[in-house]
Amino acid sequence: MAEKVVRKKKVSAAKEPIAEKLVSKKESVKSDKYPTKCRAQSLVDVMSKFTVKQKKAIKEIGFGGLLKMNISVVPSGLTDLLVEAFDCDSLKVHVTETEEFVLSQYDVHDLFLLPVKGNNVVLTATGRGSHAEDTELKNKWRRKFNISTAQNIKLDLVTSWFKNNKGACGDEFKQMFVLYALSTFLAPTPNYSVDFRLLKAVDDVEKIKGFNWSKYVYEKVVEGVKGLKTGTVKCLCGCIVVLLLAYIHRFEFHGEVQPTDLPRY
Repeated sequence: MAEKVVRKKKVSAAKEPIAEKLVSKKESVKSDKYPTKCRAQSLVDVMSKFTVKQKKAIKEIGFGGLLKMNISVVPSGLTDLLVEAFDCDSLKVHVTETEEFVLSQYDVHDLFLLPVKGNNVVLTATGRGSHAEDTELKNKWRRKFNISTAQNIKLDLVTSWFKNNKGACGDEFKQMFVLYALSTFLAPTPNYSVDFRLLKAVDDVEKIKGFNWSKYVYEKVVEGVKGLKTGTVKCLCGCIVVLLLAYIHRFEFHGEVQPTDLPRY
């Protein structure tokens, strides 16, 4: 049975301590308690140079909601507060002792209009558990960039590919975009490299839109926050923007209801 989408009632931020941190002009101290690898500006810069045909190609695979994105800075102070307020067991953000909200895959869909139905994203095996076909798939992608079988594909190489293939809008462009969007922003990697686990998911371009990308991105946010709070990772490799915007769009700031048009940025 499909999960029901529940729209939460907005409440005034005037009495909310987390919201006060967001709107306060005096709050300007940057905190690195919970550093993040979410690189919104990198994705925005790449998309700003796309042609009409390239943007159409992105819409065809279900990632068109990202094209309107204008986020460039992630306020780390608010990030720290929301990470602290997030309960990894109940998946709720406790704003106050009496106010809370549940984060779900539908928040990701509302924010970026990524597919929210379909199959789970299939992943390529990495490390010693890799099958021969997975290893060959990774090496096939390495050959595209003329690097050795021991190297990762740095995201700078993908950026250069976009520059060197201006106007490209075919299958390879669609694959490159999904890998870049996920590895820089939606499910960022810690080492600024393409996430090899996603290679199988983009191998058949016709199937990309059939995966539940909203669920995948959501799970990476939860996984990243859990890792930070338990000390198993040093930086958040999930899209912290999901947590930030899901919070912002549930509240009024200075008496003004935030826009609810989709996608929400």
